[in-house]
Amino acid sequence: MRKNLKNNILWEERDDVDSFMSCMDLFAFPSLKELNPISIKEALSWNMPCYINRLETYGAKYDNHPLINYIENDNLFNLLNNIPYV
Repeated sequence: MRKNLKNNILWEERDDVDSFMSCMDLFAFPSLKELNPISIKEALSWNMPCYINRLETYGAKYDNHPLINYIENDNLFNLLNNIPYV
C-alpha cells in the first residue's frame, strides 16, 4: 500500500528491502516508542545517515555512532533542511 503525502511516500512493509534501501540517501525514524527497531540496524548496515529520537530503549547504544543524528523536540525538519547537497 502506498500513501502519498505531498512530496513524500510512506511505503509500509516491503519484500524487496535490498533493492529499496539501495535507493535511499538517509533514514528518518521519528518514532517515540520502540522496543528494538530492526529498521535502524538495516539502515546502518547500508551506511546510511540516520535521524532518530533518543529513546530510553536504546540506552547509549547509538550515542557515539557517526551515522546517528538525534532528533531533539521537533527539529527533524530543520536537520533535513540543512543537509548539504553534493
